Amino acid sequence: MENKNEGKRFRYNGTTYYIKPDGSHYDIEVETFDDCKFFIEVKSTRHELGTNKVPFFISKNQIDMMKLTKYPNKYILAVVFDVMSVRPSHFFMTMDEDISTNMDVDYDDNYDDDN
Repeated sequence: MENKNEGKRFRYNGTTYYIKPDGSHYDIEVETFDDCKFFIEVKSTRHELGTNKVPFFISKNQIDMMKLTKYPNKYILAVVFDVMSVRPSHFFMTMDEDISTNMDVDYDDNYDDDN
């Protein structure tokens, strides 16, 4: 976003970005020149990459969005590990298969991620 009226200012490496929270069930949306959309959900943890199980929360609404995203569009889960270190690592996972078969999913029916 280029207009400061469209979101909150965020500076990184000398560049200013504007973040516009809109209640979507993803953090970043990227659109390619051929109209393919990538919806990226970013999760972070203090755990190191390579540990057996890494806890982070995914809402039912986010899982539903993952399931509803159809080719050529992609929903990508980006996990940033060891976020408190000077050298965090990351892992990207596409949701081409049913997320509930790929991960231990624990639904919290009382959680409302729209607020």
